[in-house]
Amino acid sequence: MQRRPAVHGHVTKAGMTDLKSWFGNYSDTRLDSFISWRVNRAKAGGAGAATGPDSYTCPAADHPRMPFPGCHVFVNHKYKYIYIRSPKAASTSIVNVLGECNNKATRGHNSSSCMVLHFYWNSTELDTANLQQMWKDYFVFGFVRNPWRRAYSLYKYLHSNGCMLDEALRDPSCKVPWSSFCADPWSAAEALHDKGCIKRSKSYLYFHMEDQLHCMRTAAGDWAVDFIGRVDEPNEDWAEVLRTLNARRDPDVPELPIADLEQKNVRAGNVKNPYAKPGAEQCFDAVSRLYACDVEHYGFASFRKGTQ
Repeated sequence: MQRRPAVHGHVTKAGMTDLKSWFGNYSDTRLDSFISWRVNRAKAGGAGAATGPDSYTCPAADHPRMPFPGCHVFVNHKYKYIYIRSPKAASTSIVNVLGECNNKATRGHNSSSCMVLHFYWNSTELDTANLQQMWKDYFVFGFVRNPWRRAYSLYKYLHSNGCMLDEALRDPSCKVPWSSFCADPWSAAEALHDKGCIKRSKSYLYFHMEDQLHCMRTAAGDWAVDFIGRVDEPNEDWAEVLRTLNARRDPDVPELPIADLEQKNVRAGNVKNPYAKPGAEQCFDAVSRLYACDVEHYGFASFRKGTQ
């Protein structure tokens, strides 16, 4: 499978990310949409509910209509940037380098480059008119990853000490086959959670299953970002992000050093074999349906199974 999206780099930003995808006022709407989709999917016997009103409009997308639990949007006012986080797409590395102001576990949490997750924004920052102006003035960026590699990385992460309890890592009953996970990651993760294998919340697991498109789109379906970085070309695109931030920074804050993006939580494993081994042949098509929006809109649609 090809690794790189056809759509990347600087794009034309049309507005801000659809508020329904991340704003707290719409959390119940996202939950209702997610539950409705899961019910319809179960009635359809798995994949098949995608064409209903609770699914995305991407052809054959086997995914809920709205991101759930919702997008993660970060802001920094000194370097004037907004970062849209896509889980399992170098997001831990990016947050660690720039820093999350409210998270002391990140390396740069007390630096001038640290960012604040929208959960902690003040009332002025959350004012709709201010949001629109901020989105217009600030550099908005995100990174995306090959969806097939990303799905397998999520599978590996689910079975790591990042998600599982230590004793569960040694328990054979806390292992789910890749062929089962790829067909229905929600149910597979929920089963492990309900069995007591997972130390993370279900909401945390659901967030890692969100697609990479809709948090970077406006309500009208246009781009809500200025720049789309490639996880498979992290250093080239990360350097461009840093150069842009340095050019926009307040005069009283230092330049950010242009350095390679340190990789964190890398668990891709051998990506080629999981889609080729016996019993998992259907996983390529299942993941293609699961992340059909990513495949279509980032330009993975022309890539064929088995190509590298």
